[in-house]
Amino acid sequence: MFRKTIIPIEREPGLAGQKNSPLKAIEKKELTTDRVGVFHVPQGNTTRGVNAYIVKYLLAHARSRGWKRLLDIPCGNGLFAQTVKMHVGMDVLGADILLDPKYLSEKFYQRIDAASPCIDQGKHPNFDVVTCISGIMEFGNTSRFLDFCHENLADGGGLIVSNDSVQTLQDRIMFFFLGRTRRQKLLRLQGENIWNLFPLGMMIRLLQDSGFKVEGIEYFVGKRRNYWMLLPSVFLYPFQLAYIVFSGFAEKYNLKGDLKFKMYPFRSMYCTHYVVVCRKSSDI
Repeated sequence: MFRKTIIPIEREPGLAGQKNSPLKAIEKKELTTDRVGVFHVPQGNTTRGVNAYIVKYLLAHARSRGWKRLLDIPCGNGLFAQTVKMHVGMDVLGADILLDPKYLSEKFYQRIDAASPCIDQGKHPNFDVVTCISGIMEFGNTSRFLDFCHENLADGGGLIVSNDSVQTLQDRIMFFFLGRTRRQKLLRLQGENIWNLFPLGMMIRLLQDSGFKVEGIEYFVGKRRNYWMLLPSVFLYPFQLAYIVFSGFAEKYNLKGDLKFKMYPFRSMYCTHYVVVCRKSSDI
């Protein structure tokens, strides 16, 4: 159900506030909410349920682990950062390359380019948690960004990253016939946002290279229409599972434990978004 549960910071009306603005549809999606306990969490500019899952995770673990400060980057309009501040009770800082987040006051916002190798680290104090929700694909230098996260996390800190999956059954079919995936178009227009193609295997490798240990991976369906992939996945996943089980003969990898099974469960065949929860490996 559509609910406007967060009171926005009053600002000068921008493009989103203009009549017949193309951002109206985006605003409606971002303000659609999921219930978490007695309050509602806005969807934001990501897949339905992702923000709610991360808020639940923070409510369950932040106090016991002593997490008090959170950096949300890129924060976009600031909806998620404001939600965490209001309902989880953490000190938050939203960071983005945007000039003016709509739902976050200037007191809790800093304009930075986290993928730049020229960042003055002294201006960024340590955080207990860094969240990167549906934004990792927009950094031109992803390894540099993950190093930035690692450097700015306090001991025992956590990193939560979400991204669209490009390995669903629909993505595989589209790539086979059209040479593209759902989100990665065959042709990109000049001026469009960067959208780097990130298979989950590459994401895990980059996280490990930057010094993170993966604690968990969660998948999200997104829209009901994506359930059409469920039935054919029942017949095709056994082949995927067999390959995962015997992958040691076909591929060289250094994954430990059951991580490869967490990466590619049955849900990965039809869920369009995933969340990876990490910790600094040296602190585990």
